Amino acid sequence: MARDIELRTFQVLLVLSICFILGGCATGDLRPALYKSTSQDATTYLNPNTQNQPLISTVDQNKLTQNYFEHYFSPWTGKARIADDATIKQDEVDRVAQWQKNPGWGHNELRYKQAWLDNIKDNMDLTTYPNRRIKAIVITPTDVRSLPTNDPIFSKITHAPSGYPFDRVQSEIAPAGLPVLILHVSKDGAWSLIESNNDIGWVRSETLATVDANFIRHWKTRHYVSVINNQISVFAKDRTLLFTTRAGSVYPLVNASKDSYKVLVPISVAHHNAAIKTATIAKADAVVMPLPITPYNVAVLANHFMGYPYGWGEMYGYRDCSSTIMELFTSFGIWLPRDSGDQAHTGKFISLAHLPDDKKWKIIHDQGVPYLTLLWPPGHIVLYLGEQHGKLYIFHTTWSLHTWFNGQAMLAQTVITPIDFGKQYINIPKSYIDHIQGMTILGE
Repeated sequence: MARDIELRTFQVLLVLSICFILGGCATGDLRPALYKSTSQDATTYLNPNTQNQPLISTVDQNKLTQNYFEHYFSPWTGKARIADDATIKQDEVDRVAQWQKNPGWGHNELRYKQAWLDNIKDNMDLTTYPNRRIKAIVITPTDVRSLPTNDPIFSKITHAPSGYPFDRVQSEIAPAGLPVLILHVSKDGAWSLIESNNDIGWVRSETLATVDANFIRHWKTRHYVSVINNQISVFAKDRTLLFTTRAGSVYPLVNASKDSYKVLVPISVAHHNAAIKTATIAKADAVVMPLPITPYNVAVLANHFMGYPYGWGEMYGYRDCSSTIMELFTSFGIWLPRDSGDQAHTGKFISLAHLPDDKKWKIIHDQGVPYLTLLWPPGHIVLYLGEQHGKLYIFHTTWSLHTWFNGQAMLAQTVITPIDFGKQYINIPKSYIDHIQGMTILGE
């Protein structure tokens, strides 16, 4: 044990010495160096000759948009369900059993006691699953959790990627207006297990309202807008604040004026039934779906995400890698699943596993379609922007690059980086391209 500590200390001192002598060591915050070397404007990487050419034909994009809404409304139609009831129940049973083996740590850096998780399991009442089958809609943005609790669970007491801020119970944020199916309600009634178009999880019951056939008929207008900015306040006619929405949220379109869109929004009335109100969203904050998918349009929308903080499972209203990609392509009518690994296999997948970096570089350069190609380092997902001055560039929401001896060099937001970012630092063993195992071209 003492010898291991001595060896580790020697290795750390050796790396520090090399960094001191040669330079090129990554510090804790990589952003200043990145901003200095790499433009964070996604339009910088456009080819002027092709930037306005459609990446997908109008006919094919309309088909993709139809597919998007088949998924989007699947909780109400029963089509394209994520899983059957038996599978969902088994997943819930397995998940709570896994946490029972190791309850993890809380925000106070204390390990949870078994009784805490036993109480959660009892409240889930899975022996009666499914005890509901009710069509509903989200009326205010709400956290989707893998267990019915607001308490965070960290896998380790250390900091990220196993500790803070990686709350392993957090899945995503369901925006107001999202169609869902209530599958199950907890014993205390405070939590509902819902299925949306791309996730299954627990939300606070008061954030939902039930819908009937009349509501659904009026809600499905066949014309929709997608929000493209963050932290957009949505007001009723009397200027009452209804909720705050953000990029990737979808609302039925009623009509358009010079500066705004009139849209439908849900509210809760008596007995948690949903009713429809109208509200306005500025044209600067939304687009009619589907927005024509050109490199220029993708780049402009990507800039709306740029610099936004990283949030595992969309904690605090922020985004992780897959939610950024998913919500970016919503405006173009391209449906993507929630998980990065599933996103990587949604289009035409090309394996890059076990290839040296130079061969990966060539395949990405020769076969990748800028602004339409996703690159997949397992556990992460990025958008390929193209080549410039001999370098390939990617757009992504990322937490950090690992350094030698379990350290981290931080980015922690949505950024543009060279695909080999990290290679210039002695103390970073692998850059992004080292991790990439595959690529997929959306729409194919």
